Amino acid sequence: MPVIKEFESREADVECLEVLIIENSANASVKKKLESELRKIRMGDKAEKNAGYLLGSIYKDLPESFLINGLRLDFDGDVAQIDHMTLNSIGVVFLFETKTFSTGIKIDDNGVFWRWDGYRKTYIEIPSPLEQSKRHERVVRHALEKIGYKPEVVKHLVVVDYKAKLIKPKIGFENVCRPDMVEKAIEDSLQRTSIFTAFKIVGKMI
Repeated sequence: MPVIKEFESREADVECLEVLIIENSANASVKKKLESELRKIRMGDKAEKNAGYLLGSIYKDLPESFLINGLRLDFDGDVAQIDHMTLNSIGVVFLFETKTFSTGIKIDDNGVFWRWDGYRKTYIEIPSPLEQSKRHERVVRHALEKIGYKPEVVKHLVVVDYKAKLIKPKIGFENVCRPDMVEKAIEDSLQRTSIFTAFKIVGKMI
């Protein structure tokens, strides 16, 4: 599988923060905030790099598929920042969000996402990464159709870091998973494709 765009680290941001931390070493509160931001960037870089490697290994034997890492689309004023995207010659597109909630993440029965706050010892509601990915879909479809590629189906997966505790309902949210379950999540997601869309995809395959 060709990789159209490799993972790009935020090394420049890391270096800038390291300098700022040194310059603000006497200001404890500012230094703490800078160090926290530095940890987030490093964790995010590591998670995206690992996810890109994982997706590359999953799709490596599929010559008609393509992987794009760290994609930013700005189309007619709409902006979408996508961690990873795969697409193939029959119109199947997957959008991947990688999350590094090291303290834990929970999805309740209503589909609300919560992050564990170790300082406050409670869960705090956060924006749904699934809904975030779905908002990106409109931009992705428009951009791809502009270059002559029409997606038949767009699927959304959220990949949670191994270190994070993941709590979710027993049924549903199979598309929110740890890295070792990504391949199964992809297969399950395709099996839930509507019959009409499945027929169109099969027609293209034939």
